[in-house]
Amino acid sequence: NSSVFWAFVASQKRLPTVSQLQSFAKNNGTPLKYSQVAPLIKQCRKHLLDGATNTVVSVADNYEVHQEGYLRHWSETNGNWSLTIRTDDGKSYAYRCNKEPVFSISDTWAESLSVTAPPTPA
Repeated sequence: NSSVFWAFVASQKRLPTVSQLQSFAKNNGTPLKYSQVAPLIKQCRKHLLDGATNTVVSVADNYEVHQEGYLRHWSETNGNWSLTIRTDDGKSYAYRCNKEPVFSISDTWAESLSVTAPPTPA
């Protein structure tokens, strides 16, 4: 089932919502039950963010001010998100929000996903 998630991410360059992934899966001949979709997104999102840790990311705040830096830490608890990045000059920036952030990926990541989707641990 994770292959549907990675195919969506590779083609759309962003992480899906539950309804987006369910529709994408159905349209691609691999329908997913509603009860499967949220846990699948959570599992694959964790895999993606863990893989992005210590790599360069770009984070934007509510005012669309972008900051580039290395993803040092991320967490999500009951819908409350926390992301910490460190810039090349050693500054740390902490971002927090109480709804799921919009995650998008670069063209390079999308291309690598379309060639081979990463295995998602069970």
